[in-house]
Amino acid sequence: MFSKIDSPAILQKSELDAYLEKGWYRMGQEIFTCNFLNFNRIFYSSIWLRLELDNYELEKEFKKLQKLNASFRVEINKASITDAKEKLYSKYKAGITFDTSDSLESLLMRNEDENKSIYDTHEVCIYEEDKLIAVGFFDLGDKSVAGIVSFYHPHYKKYSLGKYLIYNKIHYCKTLGFHYFYPGYFAPDYSMFDYKLKIGKSALEFLNLCTNQWQVYSTFSEDNVLIDVMEDKLIAIQSLLLAKNIQVLSFKYEFFNANIMFNLRGLDLLDYPLFLLITDSSYQDFQPIIIFDVIEQKYRLIKCVSYYFDEEYVSKDGYYGTHLLKQTKEFIAHKDANSILDSLTSLPLSAD
Repeated sequence: MFSKIDSPAILQKSELDAYLEKGWYRMGQEIFTCNFLNFNRIFYSSIWLRLELDNYELEKEFKKLQKLNASFRVEINKASITDAKEKLYSKYKAGITFDTSDSLESLLMRNEDENKSIYDTHEVCIYEEDKLIAVGFFDLGDKSVAGIVSFYHPHYKKYSLGKYLIYNKIHYCKTLGFHYFYPGYFAPDYSMFDYKLKIGKSALEFLNLCTNQWQVYSTFSEDNVLIDVMEDKLIAIQSLLLAKNIQVLSFKYEFFNANIMFNLRGLDLLDYPLFLLITDSSYQDFQPIIIFDVIEQKYRLIKCVSYYFDEEYVSKDGYYGTHLLKQTKEFIAHKDANSILDSLTSLPLSAD
């Protein structure tokens, strides 16, 4: 599955290590994974990153920031949520253009009535004299650390406090002997996360989803941008379908990350961001769907049913959100597009 969420009641540090190694990340008191993103109706691949701290060396940029911020005080402690941090977070939130949680409480905890965390969270706090101007949170595993969030007072933007917080987290964790630091994901062609590629670049690794292996970032290529691979493969088979006068529509599926919605967890809904819908009138009760499995490099001809119908949504401009889809059957999976086309002629004409 490309997207999934778990809600462990207890999380051992070694278990957090295992989740992080698989490309999972914290969301409140849950932990999730996803491999595709939708920002303003443009779809992207999410590429999970980590720093191998054994190979990380203190960078010149960190030293420059230490000099720039020499008048500020840095403290690292067990994390807590206070009124001062909530007010600072609110000021930070008012000055950014992307969506984030309404409060620090909602970002880190399950709900307001449950203050017990399953994570061992620590914080970096930066002060100008007694004034709190920046905070960064990170979770400790057994051998790994996850950087969760950093925020700062917008009046101090020229001090690069967001980057300075991350450097402090990394340096602190390396000093304690941790092996890996996980900053989350970046998205090729979406610049908001590119700052993660500039910190500890010599020790940076990415998770190759196709091999399920971590690789040094210098080996990253366009072949690892799976949303583009998926699109190219579907365009290729769509051309073959149209050449055979088979009616087909190409869609970007709005609900591909529905599995990480708390109230839909465990339903194993369709999590492919792109698919082809066979609209030939020969199929009376259902419309076959073609997806491309970027992990096994195979086309899959499948049948889906509607888990939820949104009568107000109109599928247009290449986007599909009329139905929340669940796969119920696979007719064939094959690397050869022509084998998929041949199978269309032998499909049952009804949904049974």
